[in-house]
Amino acid sequence: MATYNGEKFIREQLNSILWQTYPNLEIVIADDCSTDSTPEILKEYAEKYPNISVYPNVEKVGMVKNFETALRHCKGDFIAFADQDDIWLPDKIKYLFDNIDDNTTMIYHDSAYIDANGNFMNKRVSDYRKFISGRNLFLMDDESGLFICGHASLFRKALLQKALPLRKYISHDGWITRIALLEGNLKALPEAKVLYRQHTHNVCGGLGTKVKRFDNKQYEYDYVKVLGALLSLFPDMETESRQYLENMKLYYTNPTFTNRVKRMYLRFKYINEIHALRRRNFLRKAFKNLKVF
Repeated sequence: MATYNGEKFIREQLNSILWQTYPNLEIVIADDCSTDSTPEILKEYAEKYPNISVYPNVEKVGMVKNFETALRHCKGDFIAFADQDDIWLPDKIKYLFDNIDDNTTMIYHDSAYIDANGNFMNKRVSDYRKFISGRNLFLMDDESGLFICGHASLFRKALLQKALPLRKYISHDGWITRIALLEGNLKALPEAKVLYRQHTHNVCGGLGTKVKRFDNKQYEYDYVKVLGALLSLFPDMETESRQYLENMKLYYTNPTFTNRVKRMYLRFKYINEIHALRRRNFLRKAFKNLKVF
């Protein structure tokens, strides 16, 4: 768990983690120089529960690097991200652990939305995106919508050998998801095991959230860095997928009119693979490809 000024909801979240039916949990928390009562609350829980360890940052490092602080202190063979404002159902970890197999590097479940007061909103994450299992490396495309909520996932600690250090230009869960996909298979489960709280201070994610590109050039520059890092970490990637990502990196690095046409052509060639996560018919997928020309 990475915390920052989470006093309003953190007790409820910590209690829900402590009440997990899975018996062997270590709870690792990194706090990013909170200025409210969060540090005092964490200290109280750590003194009361021996399986809670708290690591306060000396200086503020931001959400991604704060999660990295926590990851570097994890000892278990499996890791689950936790946000500071959600509520976990009691069998969440057991549900994930019991269903992960030797071919799966990351497993994840659905989540149900609740409002700031904990009231159900009658919507789930799966209402907005398809859940997939298996391996589809064309989801590495920046238009695929590849995003598995960190709070819903369980992944193998072995992934950290390549995932660390986390990259500041991509979210912690987005980066880990890509590493997991390149290392093996994803597995989706249908039941909602987290109550995903929506409030005015959500740092990321949210009900029906769409990526907001406040700076297209910066977004594209960051995507090039992501592709470069992944291609470097996985030199033995499948030939077709590697060629696709290398071409996309080239076309984004040098976005001439000709390269934009080539980029669009590639996206149409693999349109179904790229948009496997999105709830769109073919015409909407095609329009999406044209829109990002």
